[in-house]
Amino acid sequence: AAFRERHGVPPQRAEHGRPAGDGGASFPVGVSIMGHPAHSDPADKLEGVLRCVRLCLPLADFIEINESCPNVHHGGGHGGDATAELRKRLEAIVAERDAAARGGGRRVPLLVKLGDLGEAEGTVRFLSRLGIDGVVALNTQKDYASFELPPADRALLDSYTARYGGGLSGPPILDRSSAQAAAAQAAVRELGLAGRFVVVHVGGVQSAADVQRSRATGAELRQWYTGLMHGLARPEPDLLYERVTAPERHQRLRAAMR
Repeated sequence: AAFRERHGVPPQRAEHGRPAGDGGASFPVGVSIMGHPAHSDPADKLEGVLRCVRLCLPLADFIEINESCPNVHHGGGHGGDATAELRKRLEAIVAERDAAARGGGRRVPLLVKLGDLGEAEGTVRFLSRLGIDGVVALNTQKDYASFELPPADRALLDSYTARYGGGLSGPPILDRSSAQAAAAQAAVRELGLAGRFVVVHVGGVQSAADVQRSRATGAELRQWYTGLMHGLARPEPDLLYERVTAPERHQRLRAAMR
């Protein structure tokens, strides 16, 4: 709100609708949806998610269902109970999407963002059979104690998460996220889902070398969060995308600007 006030940007609401014709965006627009942290009742949380899905279906090119935000309680079950709860939520979301498509709308792809794929082939099979179109791996890590961190960083993270929640993101989780993205892509090939189920890699991607490493996993797309924030704090933030995705072209641009 403060940013909008400073820069004169009006609030953006789903009810405004999507621009028609050639005036729309020339790139795909995705919407990430999670349960509201204030909703303690699972039924209320799911209804809030479904309402968001209904509002966004006419607007979004794809929708990501965030089932791994460290600040949201996603269900009280464990093992089979947790899987059953997840199945129930995703079935309701897919039914909402499919009903809108049958009513004349677009069939909007649904992706699920997870913090851990577990056994990748089983997870990909489970999601695809529910009508989910892809997986986003991996979200912020909550078991950050399993990562090697400098003592000062660990103490800071302990203090911050105890007060505000959250977890570990950025470069420390790149090895784990890359391995799981590669496992998910291998599962897609093994299950014959190529072209029908997409793997999106997220987690620790920060440099051009990281992007190349991510592409080597076979993941078709990448998400960029912590690395984007770090990059915006560096000089020449307007050239950030070029610097990370095409470093050679970035060097040519810099030379031309001198």
